[in-house]
Amino acid sequence: MNLRVAPPEARIGAPRRLSTGLSALRSLRALLPLLAALLLVLASATGAHAAKGGGKSNDQPEVVGRAVKLGVKDRMAGLALVEAAATNKAEPEVVPWAALYAGELRRLIGDGVVAKAWFQRVVAEHADSGLKDAASLGIALVNAEDGPSGNVMATLQLIADKNVPASMNADRYRMLARDAADQGSNPSKVREYVKKALSYAEGDPAQVAKIRGSLSDLLSAAQTEEIAAATGGSPVNNELDAFLRIKEAMRSGRAGEAQRQGEQFLTTWPTSPKAPEVKLLLKRAAGGDKTVAGKVGVIIPMSGQYASVGKQLRQVIELANARSGGHLELAFVDSQLHTGKIGAAVEDLVINQGAVALLGPLLKEDVADATRTAQGLGVPMVTLSQGEDATKAGDYVFRGFLSVEEQVAALVEHAMKDRSFSRFAVLYPSNGYGDTANEAFLREVKARGGTVVSSISYAADAREFLGPARKLRGGRASSDGSRASAPLAVDVDAIFIPDNAATAPLVASALAYEEFPVGSFRPGRGARPIVLMGLNGWNNPKIVEAGGQYMRRSVFVDAFDPGLDTGAVTAFVTTMESATGRTPRVVDALAWDCTQLLSLAVLAGGADRDAIRKELGQVVLRDPVAGGARFGEDREVDRALTVFSLEPSGIRPWAPSLQEP
Repeated sequence: MNLRVAPPEARIGAPRRLSTGLSALRSLRALLPLLAALLLVLASATGAHAAKGGGKSNDQPEVVGRAVKLGVKDRMAGLALVEAAATNKAEPEVVPWAALYAGELRRLIGDGVVAKAWFQRVVAEHADSGLKDAASLGIALVNAEDGPSGNVMATLQLIADKNVPASMNADRYRMLARDAADQGSNPSKVREYVKKALSYAEGDPAQVAKIRGSLSDLLSAAQTEEIAAATGGSPVNNELDAFLRIKEAMRSGRAGEAQRQGEQFLTTWPTSPKAPEVKLLLKRAAGGDKTVAGKVGVIIPMSGQYASVGKQLRQVIELANARSGGHLELAFVDSQLHTGKIGAAVEDLVINQGAVALLGPLLKEDVADATRTAQGLGVPMVTLSQGEDATKAGDYVFRGFLSVEEQVAALVEHAMKDRSFSRFAVLYPSNGYGDTANEAFLREVKARGGTVVSSISYAADAREFLGPARKLRGGRASSDGSRASAPLAVDVDAIFIPDNAATAPLVASALAYEEFPVGSFRPGRGARPIVLMGLNGWNNPKIVEAGGQYMRRSVFVDAFDPGLDTGAVTAFVTTMESATGRTPRVVDALAWDCTQLLSLAVLAGGADRDAIRKELGQVVLRDPVAGGARFGEDREVDRALTVFSLEPSGIRPWAPSLQEP
């Protein structure tokens, strides 16, 4: 999270050039045959049988050996064993080995982020243990999931087998075999890689099954029979690996193989949590896996109570596409016509129309079904929702809009870091938005060592707030002007009010009535001011007049400042005002940036949905207008937020000079 205060800094990145990347990849691959030959010569010196030993070193601790054997049958049980050993400082000689295998077992269960962290720890803290190369290979294998770059493939070839986990070597040679075959390399080299992959996978049914799934077209008849004998001629009893084989077959364009494996999966595990995704992949395979390069489905409300919002969003998306060169063929779908069946609309866009990516939906009630369907079909989706769970469906789902959690994190950072606040209270509406904001605020304050002394809710449709204000105060303020009121029962630096620009001034007025020193109002001489804080629902010029003295110098966070004097923002505001006759809001700026990020990814990925997903994690927007140039590892936009202050002259970016005198 980056936090921006005045004067805001522009964040400018350079767009990723696909042609440059491909050129570099071809250059590196030109050297790979020579490197491979050298590797095979070196490997032959150790004997072909050594492969079955998994490159095991006699220095491997006994606990790691037990974890490896256990992990073949139960990855999680083996993982628990080595992660416990990796954190046991009483046995320092065991720690690097345990950390390496913790990373490897994490990689095998698909947790690439944590796996990479373990591998990086080995490289950084245990380089002298002799395991640095193995950990570097682990990092390369994790990175290979995002595409076989030249650097990754070189690493897979050059690192020796010694001290490398057998499963890591199995996957390394499996990938090298696939890559060599795709590049049209010498068949003998491909066969050697396949042989090595199978040798290292021996004894691990999940690894054997993975090889069968990805190298089925490269296996000899004898190897196929050997695998069938080892697995009893049926799928291994591992749902995750079987599911991954189906996904891999789809990614490599073998729809028929994916369909066969999918039907087998549903027969074997009909009640599996992965069964709904498998059924969606079967639909995609049965439909011929149609793709239309550049076609993007846009799911927004265009009728009903949200018609005006949808109309404005459509204008922004079309303008942003034109600004990016018009590379996208936009297929708009009215989400209001598919209420309760948005998943079916997603299926139609992907299976029947060949959409290679999706933008939307906007409404929270559509997000769960839409993202679940997109993930199951393996099509990248950039949602336009603030919903907390938007990206939890899986790695094909990205979120381009500003989340409540993201705003709360920035607000708390400002309060506790920039202003040294430590004690807070919360007044919030009892609805989904308010509950989410309150919970996020409690978490953030606690994580930073602060205290929320009171958290009070009020009815979402309330228009009178004396009750909540009085409850927070600890009793009613004196109505007798000749007597001083009792001191406030709460001692806080700030009060968080996550509500809209129409309601927040009413809450502030109630607080002032109960003699809270808010805004520029002071109930008595020497009263220490309490700052009011909110989220981007406050970003409306009318709040300045409505809030008056009770909200003066209150603060909120947002991602867009139409008054920011930069070329990108100025051009965006001018374009929007000229085309639509209105000043753009943050929702317009966010949709603008989302469309341009998606345009870059779709242009680079072509008709390959998986390539577009990978590109979404790498493309960089040169001129974002809403503070975010790219998606982070969590598939949320990594953006800078601005802290704004309510001043008599209007809404202004906060600066230290705007603190209470």
